[in-house]
Amino acid sequence: MGPFFRFHQARGAAGSEAWHAFHPESALAADKRKPKMHTEYHKDGSIWAEGQMLDGVPVGHWEWFRKEGTKMRSGTFDESGNQTGEWTTYDRAGEP
Repeated sequence: MGPFFRFHQARGAAGSEAWHAFHPESALAADKRKPKMHTEYHKDGSIWAEGQMLDGVPVGHWEWFRKEGTKMRSGTFDESGNQTGEWTTYDRAGEP
């Protein structure tokens, strides 16, 4: 299936109207942005942190891990990247 375009109506100065075509995956379709999974690693290649990013900002649930793989901390970020809700720190066995 080839590319397609959507049209929307915009009001200009003095009540003039114009129709604009845009591809839904273009920058003009930014209202459909979705967070993307993000993984950070320790120097040895093991996973240090996993969560979602949106425009370079952490959002949603995140988890951090020790080098041996046990969970170290977990919590949630709001859409502005601020910590929100309850955060949990885990002991070396991965227990809260």
